[in-house]
Amino acid sequence: MPQPTKDPQDTFVWSENPARTERGLSGNKTPKETSEQNCDAVKARTDIAAGEMALCVLKGRHSLTDGDPTIQAQLPRPDEIPDWCANADWDYNRVLSCRNGIETFALIQDGKIIGTADVETWDLVRTNHNNNKFSWDQWANVASTAGQFRDLWAGLTYQGVGMCTGQCALETVNVGPRLVPSSTWLRTYHIWHSTISTIGGRNKPSLDVEMTWILPGTIPMNTTYNRSLDRDIRCDYRSPGTNAYYGCIFPEFRPTLRVPRSILPEYADHIADAQATNWPVGMPGGLPLTRLTNQDDIDENRTMSCANQPSPRPSGQQCDEYPFASTYQGSYTSGFDASSRLINEQQNHDGGQQLQEFYQLYRILDKEAFHVQVVTI
Repeated sequence: MPQPTKDPQDTFVWSENPARTERGLSGNKTPKETSEQNCDAVKARTDIAAGEMALCVLKGRHSLTDGDPTIQAQLPRPDEIPDWCANADWDYNRVLSCRNGIETFALIQDGKIIGTADVETWDLVRTNHNNNKFSWDQWANVASTAGQFRDLWAGLTYQGVGMCTGQCALETVNVGPRLVPSSTWLRTYHIWHSTISTIGGRNKPSLDVEMTWILPGTIPMNTTYNRSLDRDIRCDYRSPGTNAYYGCIFPEFRPTLRVPRSILPEYADHIADAQATNWPVGMPGGLPLTRLTNQDDIDENRTMSCANQPSPRPSGQQCDEYPFASTYQGSYTSGFDASSRLINEQQNHDGGQQLQEFYQLYRILDKEAFHVQVVTI
């Protein structure tokens, strides 16, 4: 039979044609960036000699068409960037967070702007559900120039210095300073690892990159500033319910288990019928299910849910329950009667295996929330 999709970048579903990636948005959170990100103060300064040129950030990170529809991406996105990432704020799923935008720079001489350059940038932060490493990749290229910047842009350099706060350590870096090209991407990166070692331990490392842009022959003014990852990362070590010692994910993203009716028809029908009647919990957009890892409670949930089914079971059939016995919404742990039904034995086994794979892939720990959706594929 088809095997479950293993790549956490895809919504988890047993299928040879997985569904489109889900992601979240950073909402109203504001990235913590410390640049003035305007040139008004630079133009008014009196300590810059006549004829000298100063480099400043005219406009910090903004979308490709924000206020200037003539700015367009000059290069295809880097291969590592997922298709769904196209936002000046952080998009994210369970293991990736990314964003895209333009940094606009200006040359100031004698109090006036004499040239500008638009630099397209990408950020990609990656975690791993089965090890303790996480990374921040950055890409940059000069997308357009105007005025005297046309003659000087080839000297523009970028350096990014990453910082990790919490139980983490730097492992590998490639940070510059390096020239920013126009015909290809400049890529820099940092790789860190979690240093937690206590069984059941968890931590939330915080990531920042200090960005510095330099143009020879100019005075850098507000071109060093801090950029922070505006998402929480959670790393854990040998937590209950996991089979990998280490793992790091974005816990704010609530994943959805999609159950394919074409592969598991009886199993999927039971979930859909239960959600449509007395148990709408778990459906996307509604109240989620929450994982339970205590095996004694799981067994009690299963026993209570299936108490009304014939025993011994008919040959080739097993009792299936929804909400799942491995959730706090089960009969014993919730105090409410779950739905139960006799279904094909192999489908019940495969559905349970799919659920366990889902828990492991997205590193869903005790009391963490998720959704379930029946799909036709």
